[in-house]
Amino acid sequence: MRISAPIAYILLYAALYAAFGVASPFWPRFFETRALSPQEIGIVLAAGMFTRLFAGPLVGMFADQTGALRLALAICAALAAASAAALLWAHSFALLLFITVIQAASLAPTTSLADALSVNAARPRLAGKEFEYGWIRGSASLAFIIGTLTVGQLISGTDVTPIIWLNFSFLVVAAASTALLPPVVARSSPLTGGSLIGELGELLRISRFRMMILVTSSMAAMRCTTRSPSFGGVLPGSSLRP
Repeated sequence: MRISAPIAYILLYAALYAAFGVASPFWPRFFETRALSPQEIGIVLAAGMFTRLFAGPLVGMFADQTGALRLALAICAALAAASAAALLWAHSFALLLFITVIQAASLAPTTSLADALSVNAARPRLAGKEFEYGWIRGSASLAFIIGTLTVGQLISGTDVTPIIWLNFSFLVVAAASTALLPPVVARSSPLTGGSLIGELGELLRISRFRMMILVTSSMAAMRCTTRSPSFGGVLPGSSLRP
């Protein structure tokens, strides 16, 4: 089955960001129901963020060098979905930490891979008119908002499993939707000769990139130190009460 490129990308982005929306604001609440202490929840969330710093660039560069962007995105989304499902049977701190790190590593490259694919299919057309990339990202933002609002109505003080089931379902849809994307155009001059470490070093030498890392890290740190009534001010989003 093949559909137009804009519709395929809207489906991919909507599913991917809906998966983020139903889960990311509520992870502290989920871990709280697993009887983790505030300190343990902080470790779990920090481990996931730390893992993303390395997993995203490494998987992205590997996929770019091999030209297997769609395959890499499908595998990452499927592995993230499996990790989400595994959380239903995880109750110990060690197991929750392990699964969270696996899911974080799987999710980290998904947005950059999706962006690389959508840029590769530059200026797709819908009904004979050019279809701008902004509409694709706009649908992603809307899906995130709807996902967050929806799961907030479904969870209760004693049952937060809708977080897992919806996260799992949307990630499965995202993985499946990669099959609908248009074929990737081959590079006219493939990358050669550079190592992953060397390319990462070149990236870090760009002053604007370093500034972006500094700003986003500062924002994340400020978010993590926001006071929360539930834990006395240690975790973002944990003000959701039972």
